[in-house]
Amino acid sequence: MLEERGRRRDARRLLDLLGVHVPHGRLLQVGCGYGLLLDEARRRGYDVEGVELSAEASRYARERLGLTVQEMAVEEMELKDKRYDALVLVDVIEHLEDPVAVLDRLLTVLEPDGALLIVTPDPASLTARVAGSRWWCYIPAHCCLIPRTALRDLIAARGLEVVADGFSVHSFTPGYWLAGLGERGGWAGRAIMALAARLPRRVLLSASLRDERVVLARQNARVPMRR
Repeated sequence: MLEERGRRRDARRLLDLLGVHVPHGRLLQVGCGYGLLLDEARRRGYDVEGVELSAEASRYARERLGLTVQEMAVEEMELKDKRYDALVLVDVIEHLEDPVAVLDRLLTVLEPDGALLIVTPDPASLTARVAGSRWWCYIPAHCCLIPRTALRDLIAARGLEVVADGFSVHSFTPGYWLAGLGERGGWAGRAIMALAARLPRRVLLSASLRDERVVLARQNARVPMRR
């Protein structure tokens, strides 16, 4: 899989954060893609399950990695009688037409001492404001971009307490980073893309564009959760 080493490194970084508060238990990842984060979580002892809309990605997760992954939209999930210690949504809520309704539904199956981990672009970030219309997140597939403060308010209103809030870090080969720049590089794009194709794929570079938030929240017993 393209850039698998880097994507697994990113997954481990997120699990390190989650593990401080929920080191084990049942973990559900919504929009799990090819299942790399679930695979890394399973190696750490979590009981993992995923849901993924893409037929290709969900099939890879099931057949190649042996994971329990349902191929469907999150809105179609049957959640009756299920409980989870951790809910993980990485690059998901921006694709949802009604992220509030989905979040409310998912929180009904979160254990009282469970945790919610969300990774999503922040349209209010300095990077987004500087990039303007060329910001990478302004694409048709993104239905709902939620600013950081609004996301925190949304979480707090549902009785959860934010315990970590930082920038997402991604690990890719130099060629991948340059290829992404080349796609948006205007007149210099072709030269950048040509250089990217020649760079070695053994090296990984980890960096943050500081325009994507990683928010971890836990149930707050002092505030009744809205159902």
